[in-house]
Amino acid sequence: MTEPLEVFAADSVSKCLSCHLTDNGKLNITGVKEIEGLPDTWSLLFFDPFDLNDDGISGQISIVNGGGTPLIAKWGSNLAAFKFEDFADIASEVHDININSQLEMDNIRKLFKSLSPEPIHQVLEPSTSKIFVEHGCSSCHVLESYILEEKIVFPYSDFLLHDVGYGLKRTAPLWDKKMIFNHEFISNFVHREKR
Repeated sequence: MTEPLEVFAADSVSKCLSCHLTDNGKLNITGVKEIEGLPDTWSLLFFDPFDLNDDGISGQISIVNGGGTPLIAKWGSNLAAFKFEDFADIASEVHDININSQLEMDNIRKLFKSLSPEPIHQVLEPSTSKIFVEHGCSSCHVLESYILEEKIVFPYSDFLLHDVGYGLKRTAPLWDKKMIFNHEFISNFVHREKR
């Protein structure tokens, strides 16, 4: 259900949107609601910083300060924030945008939530899943799911930090593309990931 928006013009709201709108007017961040609904313990299910399962991959959680309480981050490619508001605060500082009130922040969150495309909840066919696992994709782009508002969500991400050659980055969820998981796609994907 879409949250009602307060109707008012704010420079901060329009600036935040301008950074994330595509040419066709859609938000370039998929699954805002689904990221908010990601279980807080999700990353702990796959946390393996020392590669104890010997699959050649180590994944780290990102701990951030949540008002004096350590929290596991889930927002941003660098996993810099636990909740959307903190993520927006960080982005506003980087882009020199002044968010002057809680009302503005609430409107930014509501707008992003309402404009964010819904993820495509793809379930892999057994044969495709086998290829995905054989190529090692599922070590980071995990096949597990969670329930949100009576829907099954497949993020295809462990929401951990991995170093794939250009510093620590969060495993990108694969829910924002209409992808056909076949041998050609996986081969191309693996090639890109290794560069």
